[in-house]
Amino acid sequence: MRTRTGRILTTLIAMIPLLAPACDDGADGPRTASRFRLGYAETDITPPVGTILGGYGVPGQGRVTTGTHDPLMGQAALFVNDLGETFLILSADLAGYMWDFGDWGPGIKVLRESIVAALAPALTLLPQNIVIASSHSHGATDLMGFSQEVGEGPNKDLLAAHIRMLTAVAVAAAAALQDTQLFFGTTDLVGDSSRDKNCSPVLDTSVGILQARDPSGRVIVTIANYAKHPTVAAEKNRLASADYIWGYRDEMKAATGAPAMFLQGPEAAVHGKYSFYDAEDMWDKVREIGHDLAQAVIAAQGSLAAATEFDIRHRETTYSCPGVDSFMVDALTYLDMPKRNVTLTDDGGAVVNEIPISWHKLGPAEFVVFPGEASPEYGVMSKAKMVSPWKFAVALGNDAIGYMVEPQSLANDTTGQLAGYELKMGLGTLAGPKAWDALADLGWFDGGWKAPLQ
Repeated sequence: MRTRTGRILTTLIAMIPLLAPACDDGADGPRTASRFRLGYAETDITPPVGTILGGYGVPGQGRVTTGTHDPLMGQAALFVNDLGETFLILSADLAGYMWDFGDWGPGIKVLRESIVAALAPALTLLPQNIVIASSHSHGATDLMGFSQEVGEGPNKDLLAAHIRMLTAVAVAAAAALQDTQLFFGTTDLVGDSSRDKNCSPVLDTSVGILQARDPSGRVIVTIANYAKHPTVAAEKNRLASADYIWGYRDEMKAATGAPAMFLQGPEAAVHGKYSFYDAEDMWDKVREIGHDLAQAVIAAQGSLAAATEFDIRHRETTYSCPGVDSFMVDALTYLDMPKRNVTLTDDGGAVVNEIPISWHKLGPAEFVVFPGEASPEYGVMSKAKMVSPWKFAVALGNDAIGYMVEPQSLANDTTGQLAGYELKMGLGTLAGPKAWDALADLGWFDGGWKAPLQ
């Protein structure tokens, strides 16, 4: 017997308009894309009371929800051009979400396959065309597995539920496809973020903006890419919350009449104004940061540039990374957590296998997607390797392997912050260089995507 979710998916799939596949125009050569369509949908993914929260504490600490301050959201934006090329961005209010959990349960790899299978009757969508991005709110569900009881992984029912919920919201986005015009821009938000202990002078205060409008000019959705931990609410908080992203979305909805999405940027050791705020007016401060982000985006709306390119392209690879002197390796080898596809080595270490990293082109914009909490240096470095006018660097996309620290920033840090915390809460000194090498191997630095397809 089909489940209720299965019936909903079947109904939504039937609503999806058929899309023309990419093709050639004979003697005139390959067709060139000339327009976009967009489908947007959202769903509430707030977990039940008693669910373990991520971002703070140590394994087994028992920091669980006692209620909800604001709903955790799963939001899907599906971009399709008139050649049938596709790009699905799905943002989720999660502390983090692993690519895989070994034999424990399904992760992002399975989720992407589930979405592809659900849309296959009507849409050409490959797994590498999908980015699942965690916001990293510390008031959100832990789907990384760091905060569970020793030897455990994330709740198996929650893992299965997220596959169902996020597949359904992707299908709903496909059912909502409509003609759209995309607008891009960049602004700055200075004063709300800073590097912990001044460990590095490098700070990416840019806000990348993507706004979709219908043919009448009505805003459909706005996406902001900004690098700052959603950690205004203190560790004592036990209410589910998207943190300042809640305030950002509310402010944008009031200003534009439309929903807004958030893509986390490379934010290793980036906190700042009011972070870990512990006072009676905590939620006022949370909202203030969201207000600041929204106001920066709203102020830039009049200067956004309409897309004049309409191609969609993707490149993705997976790589392996040995852990070196890190908490994650200790947890894997001594505590059997978090669950992961790893190879244990004879010297007591571990190699994490199949880590995804990707590069995407959406018209006049490029997106680099890091599989963990990359340091701002990597955000700045990756944007410098883009030749398109609009540049997005996304952290915690399609995986959550912890911090990824750029070596020169580590060498320059006299505070001990990066070596004392960030390296420990990732795979160690090789996490950043291995990711950067894998990114370089994609071959898209400095406009490499312009080369003919092999």
